[in-house]
Order: sequence, then structure tokens, then C-alpha cells
Amino acid sequence: MAHKKRQILAASLAVALAMAVAVNWYYTKAKPDAGTPDGESQLEVQGDLGDSMLVAGTTDGETENADAIETAAKAKQYFSDAKLRQSQYRDEVKDEIEALMESDKMDDAGKQKLLSMLSDFDTRQKQQTDCEALIKAKLGGECVVVISEGTAQVVVEPGAVNENTSLQIAEIVAKAAKITADNLTIIEAKESNAQR
Repeated sequence: MAHKKRQILAASLAVALAMAVAVNWYYTKAKPDAGTPDGESQLEVQGDLGDSMLVAGTTDGETENADAIETAAKAKQYFSDAKLRQSQYRDEVKDEIEALMESDKMDDAGKQKLLSMLSDFDTRQKQQTDCEALIKAKLGGECVVVISEGTAQVVVEPGAVNENTSLQIAEIVAKAAKITADNLTIIEAKESNAQR
């Protein structure tokens, strides 16, 4: 009885092995190329398991590199646009203040107040520029700093924020703009922001 069970087990293992070979052969057999005149088959080289696969003309590493380049380009565009908006805003504010200063409707006390506001505005702009220059030098990437009413927001490139860089940014802002870490917000630019 035991001998018969072993024979049945061996036969079923042989059948299972035969089925596995047939399935393997079916999925790995060479397919005939429709472009050949007599239907001869041409083998496609698949490569070794774990190798990069060529998809749409690029390997996995090239695709990742292309994605990184695209993300960097979008981030660069975002920062360029932000700098342009800051510059335009700065010019508009200065033009408005100059126009008010030249106006005959403004008395001396009002002109002094405007001069004080212009001085505060210039100080804030200098602090922003200094913080941006120092953060760029320290981190090696782009950033935008916005300072208003005792608070600062720092926008940095995607992937630039970690505990170490956050401390460095907080130290730079504290020294250059006299703003404590409690009043500081550090933001990573998102890829979608660059598409605006």
C-alpha cells in the first residue's frame, strides 16, 4: 500500500513538473515576426533578471534622471517667477510712495510718515535679500524669503528641508532679520507650484 502511494506521488510530481515546463515554454517561446517573409522567428533579448528595461527609448536610470531634471527645471521656474513678482511689487510700492511724495495734497507730517514707511520697506527688502543670499550660499539651492510684520516665510527647493537645514535657516534668519524661530516658517516648494 505504501509502495502504491509513492508511485502515485511520483507520477503526480512528474505531471506537475511537465505542466510547469509547458507553461514556461509557452510564455518564453520565440514569437514569429510578422515582418519576415516566411514567418521565421526572431528572438528578442530580454536580458538578465534585475537589469534595467528599455522603455520608450530610456532605461530606468535615464527616466529617473529625466524626472529629476524636469523637477529641477520646474522649481527653478517657480523661483524665477517668485523673484519677478517680488521685484514688480517692490517697484510698484516705491512708485506709489514717490507719487504721493510729489503730490501737493500731502503735508509735511504725511511726507515724514511716508519716508518712515519707505525706510521700513527698504530695511525689510534688504533683510529678505540678505537672508536669501546667505541661505543660497549655505544650502546651495534656490530660495525665496518673505518678511512681514515680524514673521518670515522661507520657501526652498523640493527635498531641501531636513532637521539640519531647518536649524541653519533659522540661524540665518535670526541673525540677518532679527526674527526668532517661533516666527519662522520653512516651506518646500511643491512641483505643482512651478506650473502656475
